[in-house]
Amino acid sequence: GAEHAYSLRDTNALQEISHVLLNLPIDGTRQVGRYYQALAIRQNGKIDEALSLLETVGDNAQLDYRAKAIQALGAIHHRQGRIDEALRFYPEALRAASPGNVHDLLTALMVNLEISCIKSEIGDHRGALADLENLSPLVQVVAKQNPLYFYFYHNELAVEFLELGCIAEAEAACSIAIASP
Repeated sequence: GAEHAYSLRDTNALQEISHVLLNLPIDGTRQVGRYYQALAIRQNGKIDEALSLLETVGDNAQLDYRAKAIQALGAIHHRQGRIDEALRFYPEALRAASPGNVHDLLTALMVNLEISCIKSEIGDHRGALADLENLSPLVQVVAKQNPLYFYFYHNELAVEFLELGCIAEAEAACSIAIASP
């Protein structure tokens, strides 16, 4: 459904799914619809509108979509170069996605990948690589349902290995990443 459309960056399908969910007479479903609507309009460049919708979902949705919305808020701020703001959202998203709450492994993976990316951007390539290596078991589990993240993860590994001058390791990780269908 919607997650698949999002992973494929199919904005039209995402808009259609969000429209259906928004028009169901169930409040929880409307919040899920707002989440997917926010993702779709973010892809169309309407960042402020997406942030507003995600804040609403982050405040009002059931816990699993609250975690996803908070992670997305952090990711948008990260893309805007507002690293401190992004880092403010990530611990909250991890708490909401934790095993004690909804046990949302994909959201936990996304948050941790974002944190690793921030470390890389500020020049902490060793820290970024250590984070990525620690994520390997989580990637294996998430990739069973979402194979895209297996390849994405290896691309991130290749970048960090290359930054650290580990050419053979970078080539090995890159060969996995480019094998993605």
